[in-house]
Amino acid sequence: MTENEKWLRMGDLIGRKSSACVWVPIWGYVEEQYPGNDVPCRYDECRIYNSLLVSTEKKKEAMRLGLSDLHPKIDRYAVIGRGPYLSAHVERDGYDSVLGTYLVIQRCYVDRGDYCVNIDQDLLLDLRLKHEGDKWVRPCEAYCEVIRASRDKKGHINLIEIKSEYLKDWLCVRKQGLVLVCNFERRVLNRDGNEIIAKPEKKRVGGGNFEAWNYGCDKDGNGVLGDWTVETCGYEDNASDEDVPVFDARKETRKMNASKRVVKAAKIVNCMSMSRFTRTEWMAPARRQRRMTFEEEGELAFICEADGRKKKGNALAYPPRYLWFSNGILQKIFGTRGGWVKWITQETGLIGFDGESGVHFGVNRIGLVNVFAKDIVEMVWWQQEIWKSYNVSPDGGVCTELTDAQQRCDPARTCAPESLLHMAFDQVTFAYACFSKGDQFFLPFDSISEVGNSIQRFNVQTKDDVLRLAKQITRLIIETLNQKSFRKFAQVEKTEKIGSLKLLERVLAGCVGECRAYNLMSPLHAIYTLRNSDSHIPGGDIEKAFDTLGMTPEGQLIRQGGRMIFVAAKALHEIAIVFKDAFELSSPPSVKK
Repeated sequence: MTENEKWLRMGDLIGRKSSACVWVPIWGYVEEQYPGNDVPCRYDECRIYNSLLVSTEKKKEAMRLGLSDLHPKIDRYAVIGRGPYLSAHVERDGYDSVLGTYLVIQRCYVDRGDYCVNIDQDLLLDLRLKHEGDKWVRPCEAYCEVIRASRDKKGHINLIEIKSEYLKDWLCVRKQGLVLVCNFERRVLNRDGNEIIAKPEKKRVGGGNFEAWNYGCDKDGNGVLGDWTVETCGYEDNASDEDVPVFDARKETRKMNASKRVVKAAKIVNCMSMSRFTRTEWMAPARRQRRMTFEEEGELAFICEADGRKKKGNALAYPPRYLWFSNGILQKIFGTRGGWVKWITQETGLIGFDGESGVHFGVNRIGLVNVFAKDIVEMVWWQQEIWKSYNVSPDGGVCTELTDAQQRCDPARTCAPESLLHMAFDQVTFAYACFSKGDQFFLPFDSISEVGNSIQRFNVQTKDDVLRLAKQITRLIIETLNQKSFRKFAQVEKTEKIGSLKLLERVLAGCVGECRAYNLMSPLHAIYTLRNSDSHIPGGDIEKAFDTLGMTPEGQLIRQGGRMIFVAAKALHEIAIVFKDAFELSSPPSVKK
């Protein structure tokens, strides 16, 4: 069997049911044309998908449907006639009975080449989907992609697919199934002679009907039917010469002319081999869905005992207890689209996804994350799966600040280094604007909020991440310093090349002296040294930088990250105080009335 014959027999399509795919095509009209390995041949493929939402009680009747029975066509619209109103998305079984509804309807405008595709609104609203370009995402599930659309070369949507697990959950709630009708056609044009590629046959295979045939054609693939005659006839009427012509309705009073010509058939020079496969599939609803209703009892077991024993559901939530997780869970959720973290105290905060209040967490003395077990049990199942993958055995006790807030109702009066950095950033910006009479301390850039939010201690999971954190702080603070403004106060020559940190140090030296300015800038110089170590081979200066920042290479990584952020915030805060004091000294005292 040749490669062309294998391709025509559609073994790759027949053996793969569309209803069993991860992405289920619910509507589509896909045409492809491309040359194959044999240059003289041309390959054409057409895949058509139609689907109908049907009650499970009508499965037997629905499985008799074929491609010609479903009509979500370009010109489909709601009809008001003598009978009852016929909705555009409804397919009727007879005159009064409704067989099912279409998930997708194609609607054209004045130009039949311009059309739009409409997806069932119940599907979009029930799954709480958001339209973004050619995809529909689910914000309440970390913006995962649920529906996607493909386009042809002209930019028209030619295929719509939905993820199987979401579709089955939706079908389960509606107690309905989906009838999916597929039609595949393949053609091979042999330009190298009249060779027959496919053997003509009809058979039942793979739950569908397969047939193959051949016919003669011209060089463009058009079928040849033989010679044919074209006859034309019309009436001659002088009334057509008038401004407002009126024609005589009596045929016998009008003169007729006629003509006839014979069109010769094109010469058969090539052979077109064609195959078609059609199949009607049934997609059953899920036995149990987890997205459309709240699950009262958690399905996943978590480690909660010192010996590693696991519990789930009510047994996990009562009596009240805490669970332990590796701090990578914070990075996982924050790095997921829709994920957010809000620090409340130095060691506690809230973490969650868009559209929810989040859960209260704390970081204990060895860097593990504690969360109240009941909060985990009340999460939706997909969030539980994320937390379960980071669940560890109890160790290091429970975060003191977390128990102070949740058990003793006496929250700690501390502040997270991430929050201190944002406050110090605003303080130094305002203080320098007063000192310089309106100049900016930091130059604005497009991704400033993105970089600022990425500076989190839990992003430090490896030793290399310590250097990457230094790089992010450098991008936010050092690389955005306003050198042009600093040169006004640093008293440097225009031709002198000097870095932004040295410029800022000279400005500070003019206010508090060189020794004090050096001490203020030392932490930022140390962070910049670590930043260079991320891009180059680390040298001996890296140990000195760690000492300056009060960090130890052997310490807990999350603590190292927190320490670096705190030192950077402290440096900005102290610089802000210098500019504030300098501004107050240079300002004339206010006169009391």
